[in-house]
Amino acid sequence: MPQKFFVFLAAGFLSLSASGISSPCCGTDSLRILASLQELRHLDFSLTTSLKEVYARYDGQGKLSRLQGPSDLTFHFTSIARLYPELQIFGRVPFLFRSDPAAYQESRGPRLGELLLGMQRTLYQSLYLEDPVPTVSILATVKAPTGLTELGTVAPRAWEPYLGFALQKERFHWLGNMDFGVSLRQRELLLRGSQSLGYTISQPWQLGIGSQQILSLNASQKMVSLFSFVHLALGQFTLVGAQLDWSLPIPGLGSSQDLTRTASFSLRYTFL
Repeated sequence: MPQKFFVFLAAGFLSLSASGISSPCCGTDSLRILASLQELRHLDFSLTTSLKEVYARYDGQGKLSRLQGPSDLTFHFTSIARLYPELQIFGRVPFLFRSDPAAYQESRGPRLGELLLGMQRTLYQSLYLEDPVPTVSILATVKAPTGLTELGTVAPRAWEPYLGFALQKERFHWLGNMDFGVSLRQRELLLRGSQSLGYTISQPWQLGIGSQQILSLNASQKMVSLFSFVHLALGQFTLVGAQLDWSLPIPGLGSSQDLTRTASFSLRYTFL
């Protein structure tokens, strides 16, 4: 078992599992089941604690070498505010404690990481579980070079705007999410994608798996990671979760991309 073991929670847009409410619908005798009542939330606050370490690195010849690299203990403070039923804004403030065996020293205190600000605008809302079309949103974020760069980041400190689309579909016990878009970091366009699938095995437990991908347009940088998560709903407004993430080695990845693994724990509270 590795010495340190871990990812990023993320859970920014993974909602509670289907706690369906039955309601008769106009024009039909059959009952239709409302999807999750996310549009009723006004403010979310979450705290995610993650331990992330570099476990392998490519050398100048593209060969993979195992190592005990630097590690980050990070506290992510995230808040999501719903201004209108179809519009929400969010921000994330990370504080890092970095340890680097190669430097023979540890961080003496917390360091500010890169701030993230963003907005999500719903273009189409899938109100009922029977609807075949998912909820479609446009997503815009910007990451500011305000502090330490995350381990495994494609490029050094830089402004990084992102524009993409998010799809979400809830189907009884299943909840699927998909994000895809383009970001710009130091004049390099990066294609980004993320997919996850959660299943409510028994209220209030939800398990899930997912994947994240990054590909530069000139194919000089590639990253693929897999993650698994578990969510536990504590009442109507509180959600706790744990997640593991592992970057996968890819032939010809390049010499600047570190492979990381992460374990995280998050607590999320919703205000109505």
